[in-house]
Parts: sequence; structure tokens; C-alpha cells
Amino acid sequence: EDKEKVYSLICENRARFGRPVYMTLADVLSTGEVWPVDFFKVESDGIMVASAIFYRNHSEICYAVFWGDNDEGRPLRAMDFLLLNLFCHYKNAGFSFMDLGISTENGIPNEGLLRFKESHEALSSLRYKFTLEIKKD
Repeated sequence: EDKEKVYSLICENRARFGRPVYMTLADVLSTGEVWPVDFFKVESDGIMVASAIFYRNHSEICYAVFWGDNDEGRPLRAMDFLLLNLFCHYKNAGFSFMDLGISTENGIPNEGLLRFKESHEALSSLRYKFTLEIKKD
């Protein structure tokens, strides 16, 4: 039930900013058959105000698949609180790096998202995409 609520808050956040979610909750859960998937939430007075879904698909790097807040979480700076606690959680779990995901939409930088990540000491870098075309004879 909490996993559904975590995912729903993220979907609401993405819809609010006109950004698609390319995976269903079932897709995210089935990924858990390949590697661990972590679900996080931040609550204020019993109301979820921010959430995150992370993959642990590498021994040293955890990956932010989806994360976001709602209108109630914004004035509380719930994302700042969430990110700080995620850093502590994964550091204590032995991870060396957190990949906070892409900061673009269709290849165009999202300046607000970049500013948020960089204000929390994240380093921006290019992410390359490679495609292998396999032709059958």
C-alpha cells in the first residue's frame, strides 16, 4: 500500500510539471526481480509530502529512478529533507555515490532541477546514450 502511495505522489508531481512517467508501478515492482528497489516517503502530520524510488543496481552507486513532492511538501522543503536523509541512508549502507538521474526533458536541460541538485552539492555531467542495432541475416 505504501509503495502505491509513494508511486502515486510521484505521478502527481510529474503531472503537475507536465512530465511523463514512463514506467507503471507494476514495471517498477517487476524491476525488483532483477535488483533491489527502495521506496521512501516523507510525512508531515501523517500526510505524505515527498517520496522517492531508488534502485540498488550497483555495489557502489544507488540510482534515483523517480522522486518528487506535492503542494504540501513545497513550503516544508520536504525534498531537501528527503535528499539529506537519502544521502545519510545510502552512505551508512556503504554506497559511494548517488546518481540523482537526468535533469533534462527531451534533451533540454531543466534549469530548476539542475539548480536543486547542484545546490545540494551534486555534480552535473553528460550522460551518453548508446544504441546497438542488431541485424538478423
